[in-house]
Amino acid sequence: TDLTWLDLGYNQIKEIPDSIGNLTNLTKLNLEHNPDLILTEAQKEWIRELKRKGRKVLINDDLLDIDDDDVPF
Repeated sequence: TDLTWLDLGYNQIKEIPDSIGNLTNLTKLNLEHNPDLILTEAQKEWIRELKRKGRKVLINDDLLDIDDDDVPF
């Protein structure tokens, strides 16, 4: 897909489909402020990989079980 920016912040979502990992051209992803959001391990790893690639990811890091210092934004 050509989608480069996905903003799902402040939407009170509880889950996202596994197919989100098919969004290979994302440069920005916002999942902040969705307190009931539960991510699968595969989704967490996909988001970590986005961060490792230097993509802009806005997420409450407690969802990923990581520390801000572990992976650069």
